[in-house]
Amino acid sequence: MFAAQNWCFRWSLILSTLAVLPPFLSGCGGGGGGPQVNPTPTPTTVPIASGRIGWMSDRDGTFHIYVMNGDGTGQVRLTQNSGLERSPSWSKDGKRLLFSYSPDKSLAGAEIYSIKSDGTGLTRLTNNSVEDNSPSFSPDGQYIAWSQATGSTSSAVFTAKSDGSDAQKLSATGEFARTPSFDPQGRVVLSSKNVAVSGSKARYQIVRLNRDGSGRTQLSNTTSNLYSPTVSPDGNTLLYVDDASSDFQLYTSPVASFVPQLLSFSNAGDSDPSWTPDGRILFSSLRDGNAEIYVAKLDGSAPTRLTSNPTTDRLPVAIGPSAK
Repeated sequence: MFAAQNWCFRWSLILSTLAVLPPFLSGCGGGGGGPQVNPTPTPTTVPIASGRIGWMSDRDGTFHIYVMNGDGTGQVRLTQNSGLERSPSWSKDGKRLLFSYSPDKSLAGAEIYSIKSDGTGLTRLTNNSVEDNSPSFSPDGQYIAWSQATGSTSSAVFTAKSDGSDAQKLSATGEFARTPSFDPQGRVVLSSKNVAVSGSKARYQIVRLNRDGSGRTQLSNTTSNLYSPTVSPDGNTLLYVDDASSDFQLYTSPVASFVPQLLSFSNAGDSDPSWTPDGRILFSSLRDGNAEIYVAKLDGSAPTRLTSNPTTDRLPVAIGPSAK
């Protein structure tokens, strides 16, 4: 059992990485222009083959981006920067990776960067004085989406070309919009809360928009908060985090008609879901005492643990034909 201080720290860490910090944790201690090229880090010399997984870990003292084989072997650090690195996202072909990077380790200093799959070619894509986080590639690799802090009580989702140019805001004024991802049709799916309303109506729900901000549709309707939505490779299933049980757990629903279903293998403290290209689920979990990376099938069979260390491993993403 964690001490209260450690519990508070860990959930603050999880929620801050999601760009969400609700009131009960607020006391815990603890649009972009064109591209700008920064000094290139030392290459890892490790090629990113099909079926590889990227994630973030603080095993070197602060969060950096790592890669491993789909079975958990071959774990190696990809980025070689000294600041805070979070929220990796692969291009579909596995040749590039987006992530949030703050050289001074502050959240306000976090910008969106891209890097080649061999660890070279670090390129800055956003440039502002607020936090940019949770980037995602479109299926064709031509566009990116990310969340940006727009004030103490609001945040917005932006899209841009993959080089950071032509950025545009998708979110409404006074909205908390977080953790965007693209569905297979190139539409943006995100978690959104209207901060202008109060009580039970002020809940994070799943919203889908076209890349230009048109066609806004609310896909969910619950009295709980829904985070980190992502659509399956076949476009039929929503996967997300729900706090209905007063703790994070993983749920799915058909995209066409919202019918929430708790995943049978999910435990309290599961978060950071993403799909493998063959339709399995990657996620992080506190079930073994600290945040580790797991992969699971939708048939209810027990998840397979991929990382094992006393530090924090989170936000896994897969590339290639499978994550075996």
